[in-house]
Amino acid sequence: MTRDHDLKRAIRKRMKATGERYTVARAAVVAPDPPAPSSGTSRSRGGTMAIALTDLLGELDEQGYAILRACITGDELAHLVALGDDVLTTRLAANQAEEDRRRAEGETGWVNVWHPGPPGVVSQLVTDRPEIAWIRNHEGLLEIESQATGAPATFRNVGVGFSLPGYGHQGFHADNGQPSQPIGEWTGLSFVITLTAPEKDSGGMRVIPGSHRTRPQPCEGWAMATHPDEVRTVTQPGDVLIHCSSLWKSNTFNGGTRPRGHVWV
Repeated sequence: MTRDHDLKRAIRKRMKATGERYTVARAAVVAPDPPAPSSGTSRSRGGTMAIALTDLLGELDEQGYAILRACITGDELAHLVALGDDVLTTRLAANQAEEDRRRAEGETGWVNVWHPGPPGVVSQLVTDRPEIAWIRNHEGLLEIESQATGAPATFRNVGVGFSLPGYGHQGFHADNGQPSQPIGEWTGLSFVITLTAPEKDSGGMRVIPGSHRTRPQPCEGWAMATHPDEVRTVTQPGDVLIHCSSLWKSNTFNGGTRPRGHVWV
């Protein structure tokens, strides 16, 4: 049996015996606590969980990201796609109207209608739209965040994002620039729901596995280029990519023919 399997088995055994959350149990197995004085009080911080969730949290702890395949149902996805189409259509119409106005006023050359954001990228908060309320109360995703962070989970913001063909490449970055957390802990999680099917060269998110614990090197001047340890993720509509806020990742160039879209919480 591999070391990873041995570790996961030990974590499950401790969780079953103590009732601890995954984060507490894993931290104790990797770096055991000194013996505690005998007492009549339980040290448990929560109940047991399914093995599937335990393994998911283990993957997040080791790699800094994980993908839930087909997590969003067909009906739920249809609502998200409709919302995304509305956001994208509205933004592109507004951009065209601004360009027409500025052309009429005599502006020539390339008219940057994307400022202050990056060209070709649509990003908009939709938190208060009523058709998105169900995501903020998604029991499965909230349970993952709660078990990972060891605290009650809430989704304060929901956003829609698109990268248009010919745009979208970013430099590697972490959402949270604070020092890495100890094993078994996270500063926070993000959930990225894929809206559009991948096509040849349409790109997606790239990540550096393990960089949520160890800052990738070198860390100056390389962010836009290909990193030797990077992994290009491939997701289908309805998949959810989960990543730690301290993971180094970025979007990549959309060389396809259609906008690439996602919803994030």
